[in-house]
Amino acid sequence: MGLNIELPHEQSGNQWQDISLRFRHFFTRKVTFVKNSDAVVVMPGGFGTLDELAEVLTLIRTKKSRHVPIVRSARSSGKGCSAGSGTRC
Repeated sequence: MGLNIELPHEQSGNQWQDISLRFRHFFTRKVTFVKNSDAVVVMPGGFGTLDELAEVLTLIRTKKSRHVPIVRSARSSGKGCSAGSGTRC
């Protein structure tokens, strides 16, 4: 599942997404992201990735959201991180 934001000159959704939701505003995307997540996987990214991670951590810390597992990957590619690959991220 992918939660995509509509921005001019930005990339489109990931080709492996089976469900793709598009949002016009960052706030509604973040609310949907945090409210419906059973876990958060953070891959290397830019300022948007850090912003969303900070949002999740803040909501959990202030008890505005339930606790969810947060998995951080330091790898720059998805190789070796897929389910069933037998390797750890």
